[in-house]
Amino acid sequence: MLRVIIDFNKQNYKECLNQLRQLIKANPKAPSDIWFALGLCYYRTHNLPKAKLSFEKTIEFDSKNAMALASLGIVEIVSAPSNFESRKRAFNYLIKAYEANPQNPLVLKYLAEHLFFKGEFTLCKELCFKAMTLLECKIRPDQPELPTFR
Repeated sequence: MLRVIIDFNKQNYKECLNQLRQLIKANPKAPSDIWFALGLCYYRTHNLPKAKLSFEKTIEFDSKNAMALASLGIVEIVSAPSNFESRKRAFNYLIKAYEANPQNPLVLKYLAEHLFFKGEFTLCKELCFKAMTLLECKIRPDQPELPTFR
């Protein structure tokens, strides 16, 4: 697994994909992190359909994986940025990611972006501030929650 991390950090995504596929072939019920890493590699190689499938597989094994949920939202946004239904699905994934981990700066960033385009500037500003604070202080997920979105 260490080799996969090194290859990913060196942007050797094709080699990383090969190694991850071998791990999954050897163990189809591999941990959700393996499936998530596979999704990241597919995303980095611009194979969005396979990235989406890998992130969905991650969610099958770990339904509260905030990064996989956020990644599904990002794939939806990138796949069809001006499609209303795609944006709606992306927002739903991001809400689920927020519910799984309200302290995830990536989730906060994409939710803030969504709220900005909806014209909800006050909540957008709160989310941006919270994300910046989390990144600056390296706060862990056990910190107080932000307001709900429903």
